[in-house]
Amino acid sequence: VAPGAPAVSPSATCATSSPFTISAGGSPAGSDIWYWETAANGTSTANNASSSENESVGGTYYIRAQNSTGCWSAAAGSVAVTFAPAITPGTPTSVCPGATSSLTYTGATNGPDKYNIVWNSAATTAGFASVTNASLSSPISISTPGAASGGTYTGTLTMIDTTTTCTTEYA
Repeated sequence: VAPGAPAVSPSATCATSSPFTISAGGSPAGSDIWYWETAANGTSTANNASSSENESVGGTYYIRAQNSTGCWSAAAGSVAVTFAPAITPGTPTSVCPGATSSLTYTGATNGPDKYNIVWNSAATTAGFASVTNASLSSPISISTPGAASGGTYTGTLTMIDTTTTCTTEYA
């Protein structure tokens, strides 16, 4: 009798660096052994899935079970790895209250197409409005409230890849 397919959790993850580490997120039943595979029907016993796997390429990684009689699971568990979107933000320009500041960036990678900005409490009190799911363009325009006092205001910029739902935050 073939062992059951490994239940892998999470089934998808966003890597923020390369190399990245993935792990099975579960454990095999009884005397079954789980193995990392490069294909859903792989039968290699080279990489025991009881340990983490270090990888540097996004894609789908599979885990299959083998029982003590050498039978393989009919199906594989899998985890899909995509890289989180990234930019290299520049320094925002200084502006007078009521003007628009520009945040330039370079090196957009891994599909950022939207962004959010969530301001800290001081910025919110000064009238800065959060930005949600705005289309990404360069530069990012930041509206400064006319009643804001002079000073530095901070927030968190989140890059979003809407295809993979991966995000990256910049404080």
